[in-house]
Amino acid sequence: MRLVIFPLTDYANQLKIDFSSIFSLIYPFDVVETSEYFLIVKKKDLDNVYFQINLEHHAKIWNNNKNPIIVVSKFTTNTYPNLYKLIYFENHGEAWGDPNQNYDKFYKVLTSASNPELPPNTYGEPLLHFTRNFYFYGFHFNPPLYDFTLKYDGNIPNCMVYSGRLDSQQPSKAGYRTELIKELKQKYPQHIFPKIKTEDFKKCNLNGINEDFKNNGWYWDFNKSHSFLVFETADINDRINHFYSEKTFRALMSGNMIILGISTPRHKQLIDAGFWTPTNEVIDKSEDAEELLFETFEYLNKEGFYVIKSKNIEKIKNNQRILYDWFYKDQPFKTKAIEWILEDDNR
Repeated sequence: MRLVIFPLTDYANQLKIDFSSIFSLIYPFDVVETSEYFLIVKKKDLDNVYFQINLEHHAKIWNNNKNPIIVVSKFTTNTYPNLYKLIYFENHGEAWGDPNQNYDKFYKVLTSASNPELPPNTYGEPLLHFTRNFYFYGFHFNPPLYDFTLKYDGNIPNCMVYSGRLDSQQPSKAGYRTELIKELKQKYPQHIFPKIKTEDFKKCNLNGINEDFKNNGWYWDFNKSHSFLVFETADINDRINHFYSEKTFRALMSGNMIILGISTPRHKQLIDAGFWTPTNEVIDKSEDAEELLFETFEYLNKEGFYVIKSKNIEKIKNNQRILYDWFYKDQPFKTKAIEWILEDDNR
């Protein structure tokens, strides 16, 4: 019997018990046994493999298994002896690599980012951050968003972007976003308008206080216009670090037409996965991400924002369906990551 243990994770003192990374990887599963100390689950297609999800810090090893695999993270309190194989699961951050972490001490490293410079014992799967955010932001509590139809009240802007990017006078790590947005605003002043973040959004943005991280203030923000412009953390021309943060997740989950400021390879991966954004319609016009962004706006300017959105409303809803399916159903990217964890483990 093979046993994979997930010790209790306390997410940066913001979530006392955080199951989001665990569920992002192994859900759906069947519950085999429950106790006050742990939950034992099993996936149907994996014979003789069990997963122990701990509910307290000093949970014993189920069935006294002699050689479990321990999967830990930056926020895990691991109380098990170092004689067991440790796998580090980096699914909380964004780009690959924590300068304060000694990766060499781990048997393997699983990360929700990919990078050509990943060490040989490391497996990167960027799509795991989508399933992690699905659980983390509480969508497993909600009825499917694609069952709802938002009704817009009269005349609304064609495109909005959070106002900090339009009004900022201070240099920042996201300076490239500010400059690009200002260039777009200069070329298409009739289309792009600022949006101030609502108080609900600020509360759910995990700013160290975590007053109400599961509220959906951002959802209402994103639906105040016919489209919303969203940039990722990484530079739009960064073709090395490949990851998706909560920014892309929220955008695709919003149910609105989204214009994404991301690298061209990431656009193509989302297209291959079945997602639709207006950039799909111009993806062959350029390999340069900035040029592709301007091509997207030119396409919408010519055809009409509301016209394109209306024609593709079912595709926009399908973006939400994909994210629900990725969490609730077995997916190849989750299966491959689990199989990689179990490789070379012939117990």
